[in-house]
Order: sequence, then structure tokens, then C-alpha cells
Amino acid sequence: MMRAFLKFSLTAALLSFSFILVAQTGTIRGFLYDKETGEPLIFTNVILKGAPRARQPM
Repeated sequence: MMRAFLKFSLTAALLSFSFILVAQTGTIRGFLYDKETGEPLIFTNVILKGAPRARQPM
């Protein structure tokens, strides 16, 4: 019983890890500037409109 639980737990952990790796393969590059002053914005969060909730913060 304990061996089956360990086997199931290990399999679930490995599958979860592979999904996490797949979810983090995108790259967004570019520059963000203030609309009024034209100055570059640093440490800015980017939200993708229409993306699933799990992928929004970049």
C-alpha cells in the first residue's frame, strides 16, 4: 500500500514538473515608455490580454 502511494506520488510530481516547464517557454522582449513623457519604464509588469489567467504576469 505504501509502495503504491509512493509510486503514485512520484509519478504525479514528475508530470506536474513537466507541465511547469512547458508553461515557462515563452519570451517577450521590448521596451515600455511613458505615454506622456516618453521616458523608459523600469520594473514594469506586462499583462497579456486574452491570455489564460495562469500566464498573465510576465
